[in-house]
Amino acid sequence: MATRSHPTTGRYAYPQAPGIRMVPYLTPEEVRAGRGGKEIVSCLLPEQFEGVTRATTASFDNSYPEELRRRVVGDWAGCGFPEAGGSPR
Repeated sequence: MATRSHPTTGRYAYPQAPGIRMVPYLTPEEVRAGRGGKEIVSCLLPEQFEGVTRATTASFDNSYPEELRRRVVGDWAGCGFPEAGGSPR
């Protein structure tokens, strides 16, 4: 949220949205009315509304060089894990 949510354009408040009466932040009036508000925080980047993304998904495959991935997978048992089958992901 710290890097993906825009503080002024990424928040959508719905002050009269139906609420669950057990939510502790509700006032007594909101509990009686069954409404207490909701907020949606959008963490989409602007171009994602068009189905495009500039980011690369962080993963073992995308974040480390192949040589390092091979060394890690090759010493999997030395790290206390069961033997890895096959090549690095």
